[in-house]
Amino acid sequence: MKLNEIRSNNVNIDSMPLNEVAVNSSWIEDLEYDGDFGDVIMTLNSGRTYQISGVPEGMFEEWVMADSKGKFWHSDIVGHYRTTRI
Repeated sequence: MKLNEIRSNNVNIDSMPLNEVAVNSSWIEDLEYDGDFGDVIMTLNSGRTYQISGVPEGMFEEWVMADSKGKFWHSDIVGHYRTTRI
């Protein structure tokens, strides 16, 4: 579920599946984590979607909690994990 869907439907975030997190970002619309493979699916507000491979769960949690998701992307994800546009 995307952040705008959560807001418009008054969904309780605590009831969401653990692998999908609504993020408050001007650039990133949605982040999903697949713990079985350590992959993050990142959907941008533009609609582009990327798969980031091999991200440890702790790193994903830090990303979600970061004040700026975009700054975290550039400082801690880019160049450290394989990223593929899907």
